[in-house]
Parts: sequence; C-alpha cells; structure tokens
Amino acid sequence: MKEDDDNESMHADCTTISLTSQGRRSRESSFQCKICGAPAEHSNYGVISCSPCKMFFRRNATTGQEKFVCDFDGLCEINVNNRHTCSSCRLAKCFTNGMQPDMIRCSLSKRITAKQRQNNESESITTTLNILTGIEEHNQLHTFPTLNLLKADNSTLYSAQWALLSNLIYSYDESKLFSIAEQIINSDNTEHSITSTNSELARKFFVEVYETTEKYLRSNGDLYTLGPDDRTIFLPSAAESVTWLGAIFCWNHFQLYNCQSFMANFKNVYGDTCMNLIQNVLKFIESDTVIFKLALSIFTFCNNISLLRSITTSKTLDTLALFRIQNIYAEVTWKYLLYKYNFTQCVQRFMKIVQCFLAVTDTIYNAQNILLHVKDIETTIEKTELTLVLDDIERIDANEN
Repeated sequence: MKEDDDNESMHADCTTISLTSQGRRSRESSFQCKICGAPAEHSNYGVISCSPCKMFFRRNATTGQEKFVCDFDGLCEINVNNRHTCSSCRLAKCFTNGMQPDMIRCSLSKRITAKQRQNNESESITTTLNILTGIEEHNQLHTFPTLNLLKADNSTLYSAQWALLSNLIYSYDESKLFSIAEQIINSDNTEHSITSTNSELARKFFVEVYETTEKYLRSNGDLYTLGPDDRTIFLPSAAESVTWLGAIFCWNHFQLYNCQSFMANFKNVYGDTCMNLIQNVLKFIESDTVIFKLALSIFTFCNNISLLRSITTSKTLDTLALFRIQNIYAEVTWKYLLYKYNFTQCVQRFMKIVQCFLAVTDTIYNAQNILLHVKDIETTIEKTELTLVLDDIERIDANEN
C-alpha cells in the first residue's frame, strides 16, 4: 500500500515538473525575437526583438535599404544562427514585422533632451560657484570680512537664492562712505577741534549717503517690476529707509559717535532729537555685513509710506507686489541665519532686525522736519525716478527692435 502511495507521489511530482517545464517553454516561446527567434524581453521600435536585432535595425533602418543587396533574390530565411548572413533580408524582415524608424528618432530626441537638461544643470552649478567665488574675493578685498560662502552649505538655500544673496551683497556699495569715514576719524584725531575741514567732511559724508542710496535703488532689479505709478509712490519711502539705515550702519561700523567734530557738525544740521534717535538705533544695528544688507533689502520694501508727511497722493500702492518682494528677501535672510547660526541665535538676530526697523522708523519720521534732509532726499528721488524711466524706454526700444 505504501509502495502504491509512493508511486502516485512520484507520478504527481513528475507531472508538476512537466507542467512547469511546459509553462516555462510557453513563456519563452512567447518572448522570442520576431526577427531571428532568439529569446527576447522587450519591445524595441514597436516589435518584440532581441538586443542584436534592435541594434541592427537602429544602425541600418535609414540607409540599409539602399546599400544592402541579397544574393538570393530576398528569399533568405532569417534565424538566430544565420541572421548575420544576409543583412538585406534581415532588415526587410524587421520592416515586415512592424519595426518603425520614427521611433528611433523619438528615442534619440529623448536622449538629446536629457543630455541638454544635464548640461543646463551643470552650467547652472558652474554659474553659482562662480558667483560664490566672486563673493569670497569681494569680501577679502574689503575692510571687514563677511561669510565665506564656499564653505559647506548646511542651509536649505537653493542656487537661485544664493545668486540673490550675492546680488544683495553687491547692491549697496558702501566703499566710498567708509573712505570718507576714515578721513573724518583721522581729522578728528589730529585736530581735536571743530574746523571748516571737519564740517566739509561731515557734509561730504551725508552727500555720499544720498548718492549711495540712489545707486542702490537703481541697481535693485525688483524695483523695475513695479509699475511707473507704484514706483512714484514707493520711492520716497524706499529712499528714506535706505538713506538712514545705511548711514547708521556706517556710523556704527566706524564708531563715528566717538568723533567730537563729526557729532558737533551733525547736531548743528540735524538737531539733538535726530541724534538721540540714532543713538537708540545703534542698540539694534547689525554688525554682520551680509545680515545688514539683507535687512536693508527687507526694510526698503516695507510699506511705511504713511509716515512721510511730504507725500500727498490719491493713488494707492500695490502693497501685494511689495509684500511678494519683501517675502523673498525675508526668506533668504532667515535661511542665511540658519546657515550661520543655531536656531536660538537665528530667532534673537531676526528679532533684533525687527527692533532695528522700528527704531529707524522713528528716525525717518523725525527727519521730515529737517529742511536740508528733505531737499536732499527729494533730489535723490527725482534722479532715481528719471534713471528708471530712461531704463524703461531703453528696454521698450530694445524689444521693438
């Protein structure tokens, strides 16, 4: 009895093996190259085919029909063993079974597109590295060091934001202000008295502040995205913000508040109240140059227009457009802070920036009563607006041509 069971078991196993073999052979036969009969796994150019037949068709589909000639009037039977014997009949069988030359071009175009995309990405990376290298060289040439942006990036800044960061660093060029500040310090150390020379240097310092403001506004590409009416309303506020925050930063960097001659001349022109307000701003002014320039960009696009008494207009400003620009700057600033400091320090420094904005706003409000400043800022606004209009005209002419 047991022997019969064993025989049945063996018979069942043999049957299973036989069925499995048949299934495998069935699958193999269903995945055969339609050209030569070799095992095949994929459809190439519209037909299930092996890799050799795929490559053969790809190389010869366009020109093979003209150059190949069959010695047996096209009657050759193509199989895996003789597929190399007659290229003419092999190519004809490719076409007969439905291989399509157009699919070769589609495949090539995809590869070319992928290659172009890879090249564009490589160019973008190279451009970004060049920008960062330029920033590093720029920082090394100046009196004070900033961040070496070629160090490992632990932040979430992407390449476009690094490019924006470099643009903001270059946009406010304080080099001439620093040169005049050094002259003021040297003059104060040698004479220790209020002279006409010191008065001229103090005035020269503030004239350069206004000119630096004009250059900064002209170099800011986001300002060009605003319409002419919006720019007219926005420029007075922006000019005030850049003028005072920039001047106070330079004042703090060179500690001009310790120069008796400079302080006396400033007090004589701008008054005690303005000087006291600036002393309050100095508590919050940022010493990190990169952070200061980022903060300057944010403050420039703040909508504090209502503080300016000299502005009377019935038109409304597109505050949403300003908010979008300011939001971009705020995001870059926060990511840069995360790049350089821990989270707690980031929060503290960002709060300090906000406190600085509030303190400078008080100074701007007070400055509306200073006649000399009002005249200088109006001149700055007029020159800036004229330049922007001329640039608009040049762009329109360039587009038309």
